[in-house]
Amino acid sequence: MARHERGGCLDKSTRHHLSALDAFIQAEAELTKPKQPGEFTIAEYRQKMEVLGQSIGDTVARRKMTALTVSGVLASRKSNESGNPVYYRFV
Repeated sequence: MARHERGGCLDKSTRHHLSALDAFIQAEAELTKPKQPGEFTIAEYRQKMEVLGQSIGDTVARRKMTALTVSGVLASRKSNESGNPVYYRFV
């Protein structure tokens, strides 16, 4: 009987590990996805602001992006490309 109970716990544990593995694989696949249409980086945002005549620093741009992400206006995702850019897109 104890052997049967141990087997039940192992089964739950295995299911938990497999679901964690699936989530990890899905997150890695998201990181390797190239830049999608409608996504932009902070550098592109800063360039656009300079074209419009407003020169802003990197720290200010990051704070604005964070505020917009927290408020739900923007969605962000990290990338593992060179420079590790964060891609933003409007929701």
